[in-house]
This record gives sequence, C-alpha cells and structure tokens, in this order.
Amino acid sequence: MSSFADNIIKTLKCQLAWLLTLDNDVLVTSSIATGKAPELVQHFRATLRRYYDAFPFVANDNPPAQVLLKNTPMFNVSASYIDQIPGGIPLVHALTELGVNYVSFVPLFREQEPFGVLIIGAEQRSLMDSTRDHQLIELFGAQAITLVDQQIAREALTTLRQTASVESGLRQILIDAATYPMAVIDDQHTIIQVNQHLLSAMSTTEDEVLGKDIEMIFASEGRSSAMYSIVSNDNSALVPRKLVSQNGHEYHAALFITPIAGSGFKVIHFRPVSDEDAAAFQPESQRLRALTRASQALTSALSLHELMDVILSSALEVVNGVEASILLIDFDNPDELVYVSTRGPFSEEMPGRHVPLGVGIVGWVAEEGKAQIVSNVRHDPRFQFGLDCHEDMIAQTLAAIPLKTSDSVIGVLIVVNKQDGVFDDNDLEVLESLGSSAAVAIQNASLFDQTTRRLSELTTLLEASAAVTSTLELDDILQHITRRLLNTLEVQQVTVAIETDTGDTLSVLASMVDASWHRDSRPSFSIHDHPIKQLTVEQRMITQADITQEDLTDAERHELAVRGMGIVLNLPLRVHKETIGVVCLYHPDPRYSFDTIEQSAVADAMEEWIKQGKLDDITALVYRCLQATTAEWSAVYFCYQKQLTLVREIGTNLTGGHDMETLWGLHEYPTMQHVVSTGEPTLAWVDDLDEDAKEQQQMHYTGMQASLMVPLIMRGKSSGIVKLATTGRRLFDSGELSLVQGIANSVGNALENASLYKSLEQRARTIEAAFRDLESADQLKDNLLQNLSHEISTPLMHILGYVNLLRDGEYGDLSPQQQEVLEQVVSKSDHIAEIVRDMVAAYATRSGPLNVKRVKLEHIAALAVRSLAGKAKAAGIRIIPHIEENLPRVYVDQGLIGQALEALLDNAIKFSHPESTVEVILRDTNGPMLEACVRDYGIGIPAEEQDKIFMRFYQVHGGTARRFEGTGLGLSIAYDVISSHGGRLWVESEESKGTAVFFTVPKANLANPSFADED
Repeated sequence: MSSFADNIIKTLKCQLAWLLTLDNDVLVTSSIATGKAPELVQHFRATLRRYYDAFPFVANDNPPAQVLLKNTPMFNVSASYIDQIPGGIPLVHALTELGVNYVSFVPLFREQEPFGVLIIGAEQRSLMDSTRDHQLIELFGAQAITLVDQQIAREALTTLRQTASVESGLRQILIDAATYPMAVIDDQHTIIQVNQHLLSAMSTTEDEVLGKDIEMIFASEGRSSAMYSIVSNDNSALVPRKLVSQNGHEYHAALFITPIAGSGFKVIHFRPVSDEDAAAFQPESQRLRALTRASQALTSALSLHELMDVILSSALEVVNGVEASILLIDFDNPDELVYVSTRGPFSEEMPGRHVPLGVGIVGWVAEEGKAQIVSNVRHDPRFQFGLDCHEDMIAQTLAAIPLKTSDSVIGVLIVVNKQDGVFDDNDLEVLESLGSSAAVAIQNASLFDQTTRRLSELTTLLEASAAVTSTLELDDILQHITRRLLNTLEVQQVTVAIETDTGDTLSVLASMVDASWHRDSRPSFSIHDHPIKQLTVEQRMITQADITQEDLTDAERHELAVRGMGIVLNLPLRVHKETIGVVCLYHPDPRYSFDTIEQSAVADAMEEWIKQGKLDDITALVYRCLQATTAEWSAVYFCYQKQLTLVREIGTNLTGGHDMETLWGLHEYPTMQHVVSTGEPTLAWVDDLDEDAKEQQQMHYTGMQASLMVPLIMRGKSSGIVKLATTGRRLFDSGELSLVQGIANSVGNALENASLYKSLEQRARTIEAAFRDLESADQLKDNLLQNLSHEISTPLMHILGYVNLLRDGEYGDLSPQQQEVLEQVVSKSDHIAEIVRDMVAAYATRSGPLNVKRVKLEHIAALAVRSLAGKAKAAGIRIIPHIEENLPRVYVDQGLIGQALEALLDNAIKFSHPESTVEVILRDTNGPMLEACVRDYGIGIPAEEQDKIFMRFYQVHGGTARRFEGTGLGLSIAYDVISSHGGRLWVESEESKGTAVFFTVPKANLANPSFADED
C-alpha cells in the first residue's frame, strides 16, 4: 500500500493522492503521498491532527464521510466549496498549506458496503478535468479495494502460520500441566486455551472464557497487581491471587507465568493455596512486590532526584510508614548529615537541615553504622525534635538504617511513624534489604550526577570566559552569564551588583529571574495595597502605572523598584468569563507607554493560550505575552479572597541600557556588607535573617527562601556581589561555590575590560576629534586650491590668448629671436594651464555628483586616445588599442571616466621611452564589470613606491620629479574617479620594464529601460 499513492502522483501529475479506508466506523489513512517534498506529508497530517485524529463516519461531520454516505463522487471541487461542507474548514486549511486548490472525492464500495474514499488534489483545475483523468481516478479506486483485500488476506495467513507453528508446543504444555489449572493467552491478554482443571475451578465452560481477557478470572481486589505480574512476567513474587468462579465462590492460587518464545503467547499456571496460607502470605508478598519494584527501579538509569523519590516511596510502602527521609554525609563537612529528600507531611521543610554525627537517633545510626528501631521515641533519650523529625510532627515510633557501601556509611534512611502500630524486627529487616540496594544506587547516581554537573559547570565557566574575551559589550556578557548560572545551578534568580564610587552602595547591573512556586509557598499580597491592580481585577480594565506617579502606594512603588522597572502594564486574566488574576508586563523606562497595538497583541496571546486548554501551563502564557510586546519582565498573579498570589515570574533587567538604577545601601544590608568587606561567600536562609530586615523583606517579597552571595573581585579587591536565590531550601556544594566564584571573577574581568574600553573609547573620541580637525584643515586646503585654480585660470587664458596672437603675427612681424622667446612663453603657460586643469579635476572628482549614463567604454577610450594623439606623436610614442568586440555598455559618468583615461594615457606617454608603444586594452570579465588597462614599456615604478602613487601631489622619488614635469595629480584623479563608480584601480609595474594600470567599471543594467543610451 505504501506505493499506491505514489503511483497516482506519477500518473496524474497531481499534488495529493490520499486513500482513506473505513475501520470501525472511522475513516483512517491507508496511503498518502504528495508531489512535493516528502516532509510535507507529515506537515499535512499534523495540520489535520489539530482537528481530526481520524474522520468519523458520521453524517454532517466531515467532507470524506459525507461523500461516502451519499455515494456521490465530486470532481474538481474548489476550496471555497469545501468550506461550505460541515467540518470542511480544517481540511481546507491543510490543503491550502499544501498548495492544493482543486480536489476530487471518489467514494469506494465493496459488495455494496462502504469501503473508503479516494481523494486527489491539484493546483490547477485542468489537471483533473478530462474524461480520461476521471476514468483513471475510478480505476485507482478499484485497485485500492483489491490491494486492501490482499493485505487482509496476507495478515490472516501470517496469523494461521504462527498459530500452526506453536500448536504442537501448546498440546505438550497442556499435557504436562494437567495437574493444575492453566490458561494460554495471546499478546493482547486474550484467553486462547484453558484446561479442564481451570474450567472446573471456575464452574464454567470453554465458550464462556475463550476469547475473553484474562483479567476476568481474578477478583476485583488485587486484579491490577495480578495483571502487573502477567505483563511483566513477574514470577519472583508468588503472591496468592483471588480467583472467582461463576457461582461466586472465591479461592486463592499462586501464578506461574511462562512465555512461549517466538509467539507472544504466555502459559499461566494456577497453584491452589489455602485461605489461611494466603492470609499469612499477603503482608510478606506485598513487601516482596514493593522490594522487587524498588530493585528494578534502582538498577535503571535514574537521576539522583528520581532515585530518592523511588527509595522513599518504596520505604513508606514496605513498612506502611507516614514520613520517610534520606540524609547523606555532607561532602564539605564529613562530621554532619544533611537532609536531602523527604516524603511526607513536612517534605518541603526538612531538606537542607544539618545533623551532627552522634546527635539524635539519625546521628547515632550514622556514627555507629547500626540499624535502630525506637518503639516509643519519648522514652529514648537520643531522640531530638528538629533533628530526627520536624519539630511540629507528633512522632511516636521510628526506624532508621545506615546506608552503607563497602562498610562505609554514606547516609541514613529514616521512617517516622507507622500507620497501623509500631515498627518491628520484620520492618527493620525489610528496610535493611531496601537500604543495601539503595546505598549502592545512591553512590552511583551521585557520582554520575556530580560528573554531569561538574562537566556542565566547567562548560559554563569556559563559556563565561569566552564571552568576556569575545565581546566588550557588557550587557551581552552579563545576560549570557546570568542565564547560564540560572540554568546550570537550577536557581530561580541571579543578580550582579557592583560598588558605586562612594563605596557604601551597591548598584545592580543585571538581574534575571525564572521562578515558579509551590502552591503553599507563593508570595501573597493584599489587593487593597495595590489599588491599580484591584481596578484591573474588579473592573476588568487594562491599567498602567509608572514609578514617577505621585499617587502610587508604597506597595505599588516597591513592586516596580524591587524589579528595577519603570512601568507596569496590568491585564485581567479571564478564564471562562471569570477574572482569576492579573498578567503584569514591565518595561524599565518609566517614560515608555504600552500602546493599544501591544495591549491588543497581549490580549490575543492570552486568548490563544486559553483556547489551547493548557491552563496549568502558566509558563507558556508568560512567554506568549513577553513575545507580544517589548516588555522585559513578566509576572502572573492569581487573585483569591482579596489576595494577590505570585504564581510565575520571568524577566531580565540589564540596567546598563536605561536610567532605572537599583541601589542597595550596604549599611541597610549587613549580610551583603559582610560579603563585600570580608570577601567571604555567604549562604543565607530567609528565616535566619532576623538581623537583616531589609534582605529578609526583599526575599519574602520575591518569594525566595535561600540565597548564596559571592564576592565580585576587581583588581584584587572585593567590589560587588553575585547573588543566587532559590524558591526552596537549597544547599550549594563546594564545586558549585567554586563555579559561582569563578563566574564572579569573570564578571569582574568583564567590568575591568569595560572600564578599560571606556577609557580607550574616550581616547578614540579625542583622536577622532583631532582627525576631524585635520579633515577640516584638508578641506580648507582644497577650498584654497580650488579658489586659486579658478583665480589663476581666468587671467592665464587671457595671457595665452594675447601671446598666441603675438606669435601668429597679429601685431606685426617678429624677429626669430622674439619668435623663440614667445614659443617658450607659450610652452610654460600651457604647462601652468595643465596644472590648473588637474587641480580643478582633482576637486571635481571628489565633490561633484556623478552624471551616469549607459555608454560604450570603447567610445570613451577612442576620445581619450584622440585627445592625447598629438602629445604622443610629439614624443615619438605610438598608441595601440586592443579592444574586444561586442563589449557590453557601461554605466558611468562619461566625462569623468574620460578624464581618468586621459590622466593614465598622459602618465604612460610621459614615462615611456621614445619610439616605444602605449597599449589601451578593454575586455569583458564575464562578471558585473568591464576591465580597462593602460600599459607602457617605460621606466616603471619601484616596488617600494607603488603603494604611494595614488596620493595627491605625490611623485615617485629617484629623480623622476626633476626629469618629468607634472603635478602628481593624474593617478590620484583616476583613482578617485574609479572609486566613485564602485570600481577598482590597481597597478602592476617592474622598474625599467614598464607599468600597467588596470581599472574596472560597472556594466549597465539592461533590465532598467530608464537609462538612455549615449553613443
């Protein structure tokens, strides 16, 4: 069937071939192909799946079902027509994305019974408009029925063969198992064979059990555990199961499951067990099952967090306990235990607590390495509230076992209180069995977890160092580092602050938060302290508030200040017509205002989130709202009984990019002051900050329970802090502390670099100002030269005119001596005029606009050659053109390019030997440019001079300036002209062998008819 749709695509040259077949009153895809990229099939099906997993065979539900129910084919139906069929809009969306504009539907019937629908789609109507195409489509429909029938037949034949291959084995098993009740099930747990013993025990017949699910045999009590054993082939826990007969009689039997290799079948033996034995075995069997599941879980690849959860869940199950905890030896302080995980009433409050070795029952167990049961904790002097359990827990009995690996204690597993009595020796034995496996698994998981974390931390440190050295943009560095810390150490808030110039205040440079809270630990505020938000909730109004407003309450002002934000946009969060909270979007600039377009975009994002139905995914809502605006921070509050409760918060604040500066006076924050003054890292718990009221208040407000503060070192001195905060009680080991300190050092380096860069930038501005002064002086020089050239050129023309008249005898005959003197005057005056013309040309090429047209470069070259022909002839030089035929036109300023060519020819003639040649070469580069070259075979240019010859007024050293007249402007003029056209000019020369000067100019854009030809 896989090639069926492909054959249709190739035959009909269409874009979609799709066969749907009827299966249990649902039309499902049997074959599909498209005439475009193969991945579009998956995209097409994914688009449809948003609305239909399959098409129900129901009237007025969807187009395929409608066609099949009416048994009426439709050919070349447009998308607009499908829109009008019930359920057609999703199909139109999917077809449109595939580029299908016309569709044909052919209903398929087999022996008068509905079979399926064949759908053909094309971009153009003409592709399926002929009678031949209609006949081919109907022929493919008949072929589809045949192919499906063949597939069903093959599957049936395969099943028969499989059954036959195990039949002899089944007969032998039935004979061997004649002593006990027995059943054979297939891979769907369906009973396919039973023996007479089972039928007798259940007081039933074959017809009443064959083809039924095996679970019907078991009583409802314990049915799920029996099925678990069957599915997992679990023979290790031979738990007596309760079977039920047709007359309601119940009896117990142990299960023995034997899979039949290669068939998917299983043979289940039932060994009868007396009611007394079953009752005695039941508690032990439950423990055995729990231990078996725990052992399987402990040997699988679990993270340390998942492993702890499995161990504690199993411990509570096997001894029917109330609360269980795991304490591990503190890596940084081997004389203490640390609560790392707890399951029970105080699971949120116990982790992070320290217990000295030898103190309390858990401390005694860890130090002695011996398991301990305490039937009544009040009679045991070792017991201590707050260490062996939470101080608010009513503890009665406990069991504690050491977690050992290779005779070394790594921790303690403790269970407090039993739901149905006190712990006994059996409980202790079971916990010890669990603990022996758990200790090894914890050690392995810890090693793997530490290795993974160290690798991640090293990567973070290397990336931070790379970020510092790869850019001088401080905001980019801070954003990268804070995000990496947030993700790598799994904290909820990172803040970087540096001392101000006064040394008694910290200024926040960067802050990033990504936090959510457990339902019972969310920060909560009275809505009456936030009247603007109250208006949003109660009146369903969109409101804004900026920190400069005089009418803000202290709470509203603090809300903005603690985040370093200038303005907040509040939008009512409505679900099912009920306002359940507020979505807040923050921007750092108090002068910013969220316009109606942004407000509408956020409203649309919230509506789309509600439509998707994932109302518990608050993170998706926050990200949607942030993407809809230019906001940098977002928070979601729920509102219940006049209380605003913070649920989710995500944001980044880089204060270097705006004027909102968050300042912490160190005299008001003694913990931070201690870190900065001593350079010692400090871990602070919110409940332990009674002597640091400001810090405690801030942590309460932001919902943080713990914070790690690390000094930020600059130039060997503590000059700020990097602060990490978490929403739960969290420990940081020495490796994590080293990572944060390394990151803080990188931040210090970045700040030093930024300071250095700032001073260099100031120096650069000074140098730039000096350059501007030089540039201005250069401009004054240009203006002076331009004025001089204009002032000289006018009287010079008059002088030349009168001298030529004198030389030509207009004022009388001249003696030969007078004639010779006048010739000298004319020659020198012409030279002065040439200098003036070069000066004017040099200025014009740098300042004037281009007058570009489509012209022939060979015409410009011909005019330049003609202009210099007299000079060349006088010098005994022959100019030889080498021009390719049919050159494309160029897009240039004809006058300026002519000047450039004349300047190059003039130079070539000037520095050529008498009786030599100068070549003018034009050729097509087969790219966007034409190339020209002026080549001479004269004195050449020394290699050390070649990078200076395009400078204005520069003349090659070595005596050439004395031997050859000129201004040194010719090559400079040519260079400026070619550069202004976007071309390139370069020179190739060898001393005493000649020089070739090359340049390129752009070809004309023939596709633009607005450019007139200039011939």
